[in-house]
Amino acid sequence: MWKGYKFAAMICIYLVYFAGLLCQYKAFAELTEDLIQAIEAKIAEKCYILDPVVNINLNDSIMSASSIDLTKLECNAKFQTVDVDIIADGNLERVSGSYDTAVYIPMLSHDVERGEMISEADIISMKIQKRHSKINYAISNDALLGKVAKRRLHKYSPIHLSDVYKKPVVEKNNEVMIVLVKRSMTISAKAKAISSGFIGDTIKVRSIDSGKIMSGVIGENGIVYVK
Repeated sequence: MWKGYKFAAMICIYLVYFAGLLCQYKAFAELTEDLIQAIEAKIAEKCYILDPVVNINLNDSIMSASSIDLTKLECNAKFQTVDVDIIADGNLERVSGSYDTAVYIPMLSHDVERGEMISEADIISMKIQKRHSKINYAISNDALLGKVAKRRLHKYSPIHLSDVYKKPVVEKNNEVMIVLVKRSMTISAKAKAISSGFIGDTIKVRSIDSGKIMSGVIGENGIVYVK
């Protein structure tokens, strides 16, 4: 019985320890987030730039500090660089970075695995430097909605257009419904798609009953209207 109490006590000690680490990490994260916001506010004031976003490397001394104070900031408008003096736990730290006007682009609120389709619930809007938006990133929700991930996509990161693809309405080798309209008569049957396609595309299908190959246009709901 004593061993059982001892084991339970050890578990409690570990839980308290890890809870303390989690609280400490959360406090550090909040401090650094406040610092970044203070730097961006100072850039807006001194460099006359609306809604700036800064890219700056904070060293370990700053990231682990329990108190942070922004004391001095100098910006170079020509090269859009910034030098910052920070007092971290009483020690002077100087860090440098770059800044630019912010643009807001869609990112993911959580990791999306390869083969998963992106929905509106997965997308959030986050800001990046304007210069980086010229890279082949998705810059609107429409560029991501209904698209499928080619690889694992990480949350809070810009998404390259080449990392997603539009899933075909009809996929090769899948069974489809074909419809033939002749005068006042409509005939429907099942067929196998020989190629993939989107709404409005002409594809070839093979009738499951007769084996005959026909061409048709993909309509709503993946129905193929054959000639």
